[in-house]
Amino acid sequence: MNTKTNSIYREIEEFKDKVYLNHKVKLYVFFKENDELKLTLNELEYLVLFQLKSTNPEYRNLYQFRKTKWRKQALVLHRQIFSYIACCEYGYGKSEIGRFIGNDHTNVIHAIKTITNYFDINDRYVTTLYSSIKKLIENYVGDATKNPRIPNIT
Repeated sequence: MNTKTNSIYREIEEFKDKVYLNHKVKLYVFFKENDELKLTLNELEYLVLFQLKSTNPEYRNLYQFRKTKWRKQALVLHRQIFSYIACCEYGYGKSEIGRFIGNDHTNVIHAIKTITNYFDINDRYVTTLYSSIKKLIENYVGDATKNPRIPNIT
């Protein structure tokens, strides 16, 4: 584990601890039956928010997408990427994601179509943002499997 990955992991752990103190939400990583690593929606939300906060300091007091109806471009884009990753990569249902972020399933469908359209036209900003979020998730998941504090449920 290199120092950059270690520092990212440390920052995420501090962020998780802060969230737990403020909202009493405990975050875990768990395994499905086929030993494929899967993130909970809470975990995925906080990783995407961590990326948003690291690039946009004006969102430093934001701890969840839920109950946030702001329409600022950066926040909306991160929320759409969250919906895309949760549905297309981790297999969560659109209704489940919608309930989680405080919208209905049609907003999630629109978010997935929007991100797919960005990928189709090779929008540089969105693909860069998506790849940085994916790298953050992969670094975190890789470190989480080596971290003895996080239980692995099989």
